[in-house]
Amino acid sequence: MPLGIIQVDGQHAPGTFLLINQTAGDDLFQTKHDTSKKADVILVPQPSDSPNDPLNWPPWKKNLAYAVIFANSIIYASIPAPLIAPSTVLLSQSLGRSIKDVSMLTAYQLLVCACYGPIASALAHKYGKRPQFIFGAVMGLVGTIVCCTTTHSYSVLLAGRIIQGIGSSVFESLSMAVIGDLRTFSDTNLFKLVFAPFGVLLNPAVIWFTIVGSVCIALYVALSYILAQIWSPPPYNLNARQNGTFYVGALIGGLLSSTVSPWVGDIIASKMTKWNKGVYEPEFRIPMIIFATLFCGIGWFVFMWDLDNPTPHGYYLGAFCHGCLCAGTTIGMTVASLYALSFLTLVGCDSDSCRESSTEIFVLAMASKNFLFYGFSEFINDWTERNGPHEVLRTFGIVTMCIMATSLVLYIFGKVNRCFMHKVGLMNKLMGYQY
Repeated sequence: MPLGIIQVDGQHAPGTFLLINQTAGDDLFQTKHDTSKKADVILVPQPSDSPNDPLNWPPWKKNLAYAVIFANSIIYASIPAPLIAPSTVLLSQSLGRSIKDVSMLTAYQLLVCACYGPIASALAHKYGKRPQFIFGAVMGLVGTIVCCTTTHSYSVLLAGRIIQGIGSSVFESLSMAVIGDLRTFSDTNLFKLVFAPFGVLLNPAVIWFTIVGSVCIALYVALSYILAQIWSPPPYNLNARQNGTFYVGALIGGLLSSTVSPWVGDIIASKMTKWNKGVYEPEFRIPMIIFATLFCGIGWFVFMWDLDNPTPHGYYLGAFCHGCLCAGTTIGMTVASLYALSFLTLVGCDSDSCRESSTEIFVLAMASKNFLFYGFSEFINDWTERNGPHEVLRTFGIVTMCIMATSLVLYIFGKVNRCFMHKVGLMNKLMGYQY
């Protein structure tokens, strides 16, 4: 049981491979290695000899492709949903609608986003991702233009937000899968592809990825429904601009965590690989979840204490806690995504049960998260008004801690699960994928 991971003798485990060559055997010259200073690191998957292989692209070309997708994901997927959160109270007064009605402008957008995700995935498999990205960008632009045509019509704003939801769905569904999506598919019935994301739920690792990568984020983002409801009344009396400034904490927390956590995660995984005689296990990505748990714990429970003891300047501590929550959820999502990519797409194994499912898994995470957003919009404002925001934060904090605790189970039994799912060949049987 090296480093606490249960081993499975005599079975191939997708995602387990020799990453650091610690011997000088003949195989050293038969495999391609990192061309930088880390010459002992074996490239996985192994690039082909074709100059058209994306693995052989120069760094500037890879970075340019990632930068374009990253920028569009921010513009079309990350910004639209929370954009109106700081102005919730102001919009309520301007439109003559309740706070819940204003929250529903975001809720319906996210509901459409969740519903269109499986369709976007199926069309991407059938016709390629590029047409879907173009379509998503066009829909996001059209939706924004519709929203900008009015300042007083709730119905027009709602229509624009729904159109934006289609654009958001494409980038939320497909962006992460692009990183490792180098496969080809046989001619598969489109109807099957639409329901493929739900089939992968039979994999316990996918369930873990979904709850860590979706539920925790959903709890954090659902907080945006009630922040203006918290800070606008006395003793804080924040206006719309000040409510928007409150998100600076989340901006700093998100930027630091998204920049530092992959680097720290690589260091931890590299050290554990060396301790494991050069053999890499995807579970080596999971220990980073400790930092996610720490930041989320500070964020939820200190924030709860802050609201239980209100002061005119309490929003400064609240902004710090909000930043901790953003950092914690970002680290959690990073860990879950790297774990998924480690054994779903970055291994050169043939017809295993998970590698061909990367797009479906990220679509499932996106859909789950957005369905939860919609569900929270139906009751979270009334819940906050009835029981107080501290009760909401305490509940969310306890749920988050319980979710993070499941990571220990996956760390110990993850390899057993990978072997079993590879042996069963789930997606081959359900969807007929071929290589």
